[in-house]
Amino acid sequence: MSREAGATELRTRSLPPDRPLGHLAEELLGAVGRLPELARHTVVVPHPALIPHLAAALRVQAGQPCPLPRILTLGDWLAQQPVPPAAVSRLRLVAELQRHLGSQRWLSAVDRWQLADELTLVFDEWLEQHTRLAVDLGALTEQVARAATGLRDRGLQFESHLANELCLATHGRSDAGLTDGQRRALAMAHLAAHLAGPVWVLDAGRVSARERDFWLACAVRQTVTLLYLDASLCSRSAWVAAAGVQDARPLRERAAGWMAAHPQAPTGISVFSASGREAEALHVCNTVCEWLADGVGRIAVVASDRALARRLRALLERRAVLLNDAAGWTLATTRVGAALRDWLAMAWQPTAGLLANCLDSPLLAPRLDASTAAAFNAALARQAPHARLDWTALNRSLADAPLALAMLGELQQSTRGVRGAARPLGDWVAAMHQALCSLAPSLADDPAGAQLLQALDDARLRLRADASPRPADELVDWLDWWLSTTHYRETGVSSPVTLTYPGATRGMTFDAIAVCGADATHIPAPVSSRRLLRDAARAQLDLQTAEAAREQSFDDWCLLIGSAPRVLISWQGTNDRGEPNPPSP
Repeated sequence: MSREAGATELRTRSLPPDRPLGHLAEELLGAVGRLPELARHTVVVPHPALIPHLAAALRVQAGQPCPLPRILTLGDWLAQQPVPPAAVSRLRLVAELQRHLGSQRWLSAVDRWQLADELTLVFDEWLEQHTRLAVDLGALTEQVARAATGLRDRGLQFESHLANELCLATHGRSDAGLTDGQRRALAMAHLAAHLAGPVWVLDAGRVSARERDFWLACAVRQTVTLLYLDASLCSRSAWVAAAGVQDARPLRERAAGWMAAHPQAPTGISVFSASGREAEALHVCNTVCEWLADGVGRIAVVASDRALARRLRALLERRAVLLNDAAGWTLATTRVGAALRDWLAMAWQPTAGLLANCLDSPLLAPRLDASTAAAFNAALARQAPHARLDWTALNRSLADAPLALAMLGELQQSTRGVRGAARPLGDWVAAMHQALCSLAPSLADDPAGAQLLQALDDARLRLRADASPRPADELVDWLDWWLSTTHYRETGVSSPVTLTYPGATRGMTFDAIAVCGADATHIPAPVSSRRLLRDAARAQLDLQTAEAAREQSFDDWCLLIGSAPRVLISWQGTNDRGEPNPPSP
């Protein structure tokens, strides 16, 4: 049932970062007359990891088992709406843009896959900023056209003009197929028109312009409460926030002013300056193990330096402490990703070095016994590692090793499927997937390998509607881009220690947090390089600038430090070259 006409006010609440879910549970239970009423409510959370913790907080606050509200992310809620699925996936849109950019001679020296990837992200941001709720695709494309025309009238720079026109070309037509961004907009309109039950929005400070309009539309029908995470409500968070204020006064004066306003200094924060990466990793490892021995329950490890994170993981595993990795790694950084690159390179420029890499990789190593490996090593030792592989000589050297000869034949056969005449990108990906399944069946038993195979198969399905033929060498460039943007996440690890990053901890609380790599190089994190739109161009399109991104990152850190009673902050006082390495300002 709708609320009274004109009742579109959004309720707001502020939550402290050290107990946000507990306060939310109190608010929810206070808003319902009886526990069964909870099932009518919906709580929108910023990330799925919060769902079990909010459910637990509600049960604790209720003091008994109770029905739960619907708890989910906005993305998952929109995916459930009865709106036609997107016909143009993001992967296909990147491929189409890359092909269009490839026809521009002035972009010949640019990585066009990465540029196309950036453009799709710009389009998503553009749509969130410049379009509102629309009842159908025709109305939405009209909004896109009006917004693009209005921006064009500003006298855009070349970069912003190019992005604006490409966004209009891809999202301003109703006959080109529904994109993911367009489907999201239509799903919002449908949900706002059919909303049932009150809604609570956790971490509302990160909503986009269109999302705020969406919640206003929802408030016409139901009560909508926006919940903000407020760093000022926790002394540790406020301490970090004060340190980041731009102030020209001397540090001593700033500190005195802070102490006058906040006479009780925050407790539970310790800092450590290490003499190098190994010393820092060892100190953090020792601290985490001490916390576990003291009975500390939930520990978050936030490592801004990925090399440090790898070393810390190795040290913890030596002490039988596993890491639940919530941050993930790109497939490009995994052994199986590197093996896939080497295997594909074998199809074009086979060398003894590449073959040795393939033999030592998850593709072939599980199939090698000691005698076969020795035969390969002896045969490859007779060839220059970086010269083109002499297949005839190699086969002659392996004449007395039938298993090695058979494996070599399989490897050669597998690479034939990724050579030949031009064909659609989806067909190339399908050929690569089929070859890997045949050559390396053990990949399905490797966690990273299984995820890679599944991701390749998903890519094949998303690209099957792209019928434009492409030469075989484009597969190499596509694979480099795809591996660098597709993430691998370990599953099945149950551990009280979680490796994560600040943006994924918003709304979460821990018993202890270790922040490693807290030097000026890594914190605040450098804004990702933008090849197409610089800040001036982004500002012209009303998109987020680097300064705004830094402010968001800083807010993440403020909330993170306030979300646990024990915090270790460490950095390397000297870098690998022995030079001074200052801590983050």
